[in-house]
Amino acid sequence: MDNGSFDGKHQVNQGDTVTLDGIRSRLGLKTPRQLITAGLLLVLGVMIFFVVKAQNPFAVDWHYSYRPAAVALAEGKSPFAEVPLFVTAPWSLIPIIPFALLPEDIGRSLWFVVSIAMFAFVGYKLGAKPIALMALILSAPIANCLQVGNIEWMVLLGFILPPQIGLIFLAIKPQSTFVAVLFIVVENWRTKGFIEVLKIVWPTAALGILSLVLYGMWPLKAQIAAPTAGVFNISIWPQGIPIGLLLALRAFRDRNIKPAMMASTFLSPYTILLSWSSAVAAFANSTVEMVTVCLGSWVFWIIYRLTVVR
Repeated sequence: MDNGSFDGKHQVNQGDTVTLDGIRSRLGLKTPRQLITAGLLLVLGVMIFFVVKAQNPFAVDWHYSYRPAAVALAEGKSPFAEVPLFVTAPWSLIPIIPFALLPEDIGRSLWFVVSIAMFAFVGYKLGAKPIALMALILSAPIANCLQVGNIEWMVLLGFILPPQIGLIFLAIKPQSTFVAVLFIVVENWRTKGFIEVLKIVWPTAALGILSLVLYGMWPLKAQIAAPTAGVFNISIWPQGIPIGLLLALRAFRDRNIKPAMMASTFLSPYTILLSWSSAVAAFANSTVEMVTVCLGSWVFWIIYRLTVVR
């Protein structure tokens, strides 16, 4: 019997041969280098999972808000009635449910890994090169989101998805995105007309109306967000209004969404550190600007913690 030798093929059954090229093709990877990269990223993800599970299994937003709210939704209960601190759009909980039903440390650690992967995916789609991608993920707002177990990557998905779906994600946290939402609506009106606006808006509108029917006037609960955040509410409203308006004006004048991605945070009375993720992501396609923003965000946050948060 000829046992053969390893030459990139492994004999599984008679007449059934699996090759490295076949595996690569099934995974949609074009070159061996991409296959190796995917393998290394998988190993990195596993390592990050175990590090987070061992060193930082507790995440404040995950523990007090998103996990219990997702469990409540899975049990057919109102997340707003069951979880005092939950104030976000209820459809944001649907992707969280599989993670929330796991033991808390495992679900939180998996969510951390998935969040990094999704931030990287969004950054890549926004045009970030490798160094800019690292700077995006390491920036203070996104690092803060990862630390506390929040969901900002869902919001950022709204910038890269078709508007019919993207608006659903952007509506999860309107305090960070309302100018961008308005920009998308106006741009579609300009280019394709009123009927197109109805096409892109109705899924989000229908979802919003359904949530009001199921859970009542849940958006009013957002009033507790600013008092609960306390000194961690770093909004510069109303002083930031002129900056926000100038950014919005530039977005509509130049027909460029990037200033709109930054404008909302200057116009909102409630802005915690991770709320600036959308503004930071607007610089993703420029390596120099993204690295500068990353470093600047940490300088700001360190100074703020030393001088304000004691």
